Amino acid sequence: GEFCIGLEGPSIVIDYDHCVGCLMCMNVCPEHAIDLDWQDDGTEFVEKMADYAAGAVANKTGKAFYINFLTNITPHCDCTAWNDIPFVKDIGILASRDPVALDKACYDLVNAAEGVQGSLLPDHHEPGEEKFTRVWPGTNPELQLEAAEEMNVGRREYNLVEI
Repeated sequence: GEFCIGLEGPSIVIDYDHCVGCLMCMNVCPEHAIDLDWQDDGTEFVEKMADYAAGAVANKTGKAFYINFLTNITPHCDCTAWNDIPFVKDIGILASRDPVALDKACYDLVNAAEGVQGSLLPDHHEPGEEKFTRVWPGTNPELQLEAAEEMNVGRREYNLVEI
């Protein structure tokens, strides 16, 4: 997001074509002059992420291997200093040749985990309860997976093998 903010005369402007939605500008602005459109459910942003993933994996089927670390799962981007404690305990490392199946397995494992009391997760601490919409109300955590599957990035179906 650092390349989306610039100066035009005495004013700071945001180039929304380059904005990645990290909210860093909103959180670091000392005057609190930047705000998010809280009526936006993030659908366009999430679909763009799926589209970017489709471009990144194009022509790599069978040639790429994906690894996700389910550790330090915090409610905000780990690039920010104002983050909270993890809302579930560390789960482990997952790997796959299918990035969509991998992310779906990670999503399911986080929801299957017990939530951490005292984190930004207000409730739904029991294993098996949906965690993401409790931390980010009004979002659809599976939208990106659905969009990526529609763009043939991969499939949401997976077979979890523990080692």
